[in-house]
Amino acid sequence: MKAPTPGQLDELGFARTFDQIGIVVSNLDQALDVYTHGLGIEPWVGWTYDQHLLARRSFRGEEGRYTMRLAVHGAKPQLELLEPIDGPSIFHEFLDTRGPGLHHVAYFVPSFSGAEARLSKLGFPLVQSGGGHGLGGDGAFGYFDASAALGIYIECIEPPKARRPPHFVYPMARSEEALK
Repeated sequence: MKAPTPGQLDELGFARTFDQIGIVVSNLDQALDVYTHGLGIEPWVGWTYDQHLLARRSFRGEEGRYTMRLAVHGAKPQLELLEPIDGPSIFHEFLDTRGPGLHHVAYFVPSFSGAEARLSKLGFPLVQSGGGHGLGGDGAFGYFDASAALGIYIECIEPPKARRPPHFVYPMARSEEALK
C-alpha cells in the first residue's frame, strides 16, 4: 500500500497536523520516570483502560478483553505512553515484534464512525477500538493499520464530552506525598 496522497488526507477530513503521538512501553512506571527525569517532561495524567472504564472494546473484529495503562502529557501534539496489561491487543503484538517505540499518531475527530468509514475506504482496516470512557458513556477511539504505508498505526479519537478524572498524576505533587 502506498502512503496517502494529500488529496486522500483531505478526503479523510483530518487536520494536517496530528493531535497525539503514541509510544508503546513495556513498563509505564519506568517510562514515566525516564521521560520525567531524563527528558524533563511533566506532569502526566493517567488511566487504566479496562472493562470498568471502557464499555466497549474490540480487537480484530471480536469482542476485546484487553487492558492497558496510559499516561498523557501536553497538547498539540499530546504525548501518550501506553503499557499493555492484559490481551490480546495491538500493543502486545507491537512489543512482541518490534519492542517499545513509536506506535501511532492520532487525530481528534468529531465522529468516530465517520473517520472509520473514510479510513476503511482508503484501505486502512480497524484493528482495535474502545469507547464509553467519558462520564456520560460517550467517547470512542480506534487504531487503523497503516503500517504497510506509513510504518505506524493511525488512531482516531472522538473525545468524550466530559472525561473521567485521572486514576493517577505523575509526579505526585509534593503536598500529596507529604500526606502519605
